[in-house]
Amino acid sequence: MHNHIAFVRKNYQFHLAHKLCDMADTIFLEDIDFRLMAKGFLGKHTVDASFGQFRQILKYVGKRRNVFVAEVDHRGSSQTCPNCRIEVRKELEDRIHSCPECLYEVDRDVASAQELCNRGIEMLSTQGLWGKEIGCQVKGLRAEFTSAL
Repeated sequence: MHNHIAFVRKNYQFHLAHKLCDMADTIFLEDIDFRLMAKGFLGKHTVDASFGQFRQILKYVGKRRNVFVAEVDHRGSSQTCPNCRIEVRKELEDRIHSCPECLYEVDRDVASAQELCNRGIEMLSTQGLWGKEIGCQVKGLRAEFTSAL
């Protein structure tokens, strides 16, 4: 029964990875250490969901389908304004990002995802894509990202 559950989970993760690769040319992930996360309150659920396995599957599928998948530094992403890049301190119960500097207001999780995208784009501009420059992917991503702001 455990093998069946593991197979179903892995199959679902492969389907999800292919769906994500259909939707994007570039995917950025947080570089979270799941071993530390597993020591917390929801530790058993974190390990059971196989987040680390999904990250490896997504990288594999991305490489096979020519989709750039990279990990980005997660520290401070929810405390940084994605629009003007200043630090905006928030408590965990604060669910809305509201920047006093540029007056940008959005859901906290959306702001964090936009900041991770900013960091990923910065990383791409210095490293390139797998050693080969594909300017249309980065340019297309920036155009979509700036229009969302």
